[in-house]
Amino acid sequence: MSERKDTGWGRAWYVLLPLALILTGVGWLAIGLALGSQAQAHHVRGRAVVARNRARAASRPRQQAAIRAPRLANWVVHPVTGHSYNVVDAPTWKAAQARAAELGGQLVTIDSAVEQDWLVSTFGGAEPFWIGLTDADSEGAWRWADGAPASYTNWAPYEPNNMYRAGEHLGVMNWWGLPGKWNDMNPASARKAGVIAAITERRPEVQRAAPVRNAGASDPVEITIQLPDDHAARVR
Repeated sequence: MSERKDTGWGRAWYVLLPLALILTGVGWLAIGLALGSQAQAHHVRGRAVVARNRARAASRPRQQAAIRAPRLANWVVHPVTGHSYNVVDAPTWKAAQARAAELGGQLVTIDSAVEQDWLVSTFGGAEPFWIGLTDADSEGAWRWADGAPASYTNWAPYEPNNMYRAGEHLGVMNWWGLPGKWNDMNPASARKAGVIAAITERRPEVQRAAPVRNAGASDPVEITIQLPDDHAARVR
């Protein structure tokens, strides 16, 4: 029976292998800690920005008179869509939607950046306004007041965040001095931020009038088009 020689390399291997495993584990741990620290720092910065914006917004009621947009006597018609828009005073999202319905419309639906820019140029980018956006039915599934999903969005940085325990399920535009940018809010946070008005929208209604007699292939058919400001036009 021969004895196995215990060489220097063999002894070194018994020392180096555990050391290599230890160093590898330490290395992976360091990488994990570094990535975790970066993620935590990003999260902290984000929360700090949100907290700073909330604190600034809390002082808005005192500034509201200075940034209050003018209330127009007549509806403003969009030159492309033909939809009519106006601003109404409303302390809550539900009150704004109810007021819009009384006027024959609903809270505004914003479908594109072009429409968003037009709203800012028409009604200003300083005063915060309720818009028809909500995820009250399903958290994170934002829809407009007419039930259509929000295919276009224009959220402010770090929004929406559903920040408070009560949740934030109502849309506001012109969030903290960012013209046109959106934020998710609830009645309490909106009250603190000085949200007291909404943009409402009315769409032209097209109705087919009942024919006087049985119409043939070449007989004219009357169509009544309901235009903004309750003016009607008949087309044959």
